[in-house]
This record gives sequence, C-alpha cells and structure tokens, in this order.
Amino acid sequence: MKNLMSLFALLLLVQVAFAQKTITEESDPRATKLLDKMSKKFEGFSSYELDFSVSMTVPDNDEPQVQKGKFIRKGAQYRVISHDQNIFCDAQNVWIFTPKSNEVQINDADDTGDDFVSPDKLFNLYKTDEYLYHISREFKDGKSKMVEVEFKPVDRMSDFFKVKMVLNTTTNQPKSIKIFYKDGLRVTMTLSGLKKNKTYDKGFFSFDKSKHPGVKVEDLRL
Repeated sequence: MKNLMSLFALLLLVQVAFAQKTITEESDPRATKLLDKMSKKFEGFSSYELDFSVSMTVPDNDEPQVQKGKFIRKGAQYRVISHDQNIFCDAQNVWIFTPKSNEVQINDADDTGDDFVSPDKLFNLYKTDEYLYHISREFKDGKSKMVEVEFKPVDRMSDFFKVKMVLNTTTNQPKSIKIFYKDGLRVTMTLSGLKKNKTYDKGFFSFDKSKHPGVKVEDLRL
C-alpha cells in the first residue's frame, strides 16, 4: 500500500509520464484567469507555510487514512513536517527522515522530480499542457466565494481520470484538491493556515545528523 506521504508527493507531481495530446479541446479562459491570480499571489511571497491534510479512501473501505502536517517553502528550499516523515530540501539535497525507524534517505534534489512535494506544482498545474480544465461548480462557503476547477489528463492511459481543485476566489488561495483514480482510489488534500514572509535560521532546511543519535543513513546521491 502506498504510504500517505508518497500520495502527497503524487498529488503535486508534475513529472508524470503523459503521452501526446489526443484531443484538441481548449481549457476555460475564465478558469485560467482565476488560477493566474492564485499563482501570482504565492510567487510574490519570500516564504510561506501551509498546513495540509491528506486523506486516502480505497474501494470497499469507507474509513479514510489521514496524514496531517505542515509545508514550509523559501525559494528553492522547503520542509515537510508530519508524524510519519520529515522531508528537508536545501535546493541541492533532499533528506527523507523517518522518526519511527530513525532512518534518513538522502537524494540529489534533481532526482526527486524537481521539488516533488511542492505545492508550487499544484499552483502551476494548469500551466502544463498535460491537462484540460474548466470551472465545474461555483458556491459560497460563509462569506467566501468558491470555485471548483476540474482537470482532466489529456492522456487517456493515465491512472486517474480527473482532478478537482477548489479555490477561494475571495483570498485567491487553494482550499483542496482531489484525485479520482480509475481503480476507485480517492486522494484528497486540504490546505489551510497560510503564513507568509517569515524568516528562518540557517540550516533550517537541512537535516542535522547530530540531533538524531544512531540514525541510519542511506545516501543515494550520485
């Protein structure tokens, strides 16, 4: 079974092996305008933090598995903090630390799919040529105006058949994204608690081996 952190990575992965476009439809210009606003907002931050919750529901099991954590981003550096795994990236190296087993795996940043866990990939999903998208629903959540944008992969052989992203158009922030897999798997990520333009100590985005006595290191860097 895929663990939830892997699913979180998959939610945000742009390096998916899609085939050439087989259809000639165009995406919704109004949706593009709303997505542009969201993307530009986050591009304007020197740093940001987001709380996330990833839930996975499999067929024949109504009880979802849930993983909660925090994502912290500054330029090309980031951290993912959760109960099961902590991920550090200093723009050159990526450390994936598992506290329960006291193990850390080290990779070159380029080998992890170019910031494979980055919400930036979510914000810029629409800029790739791998999806067609349109506004599928508009509604209000309290005083906030919400829009649901539905993405469909252009490759008909994709493992999933649609992705739904809910945007808060009042704040220009994403609220959730849900992936619908063909085998019945459903993965939903919700985002909240935005904090922006914070400063971080030197070394915050690197794994410090001295803080974890006896840690087992698997160095996969080239």
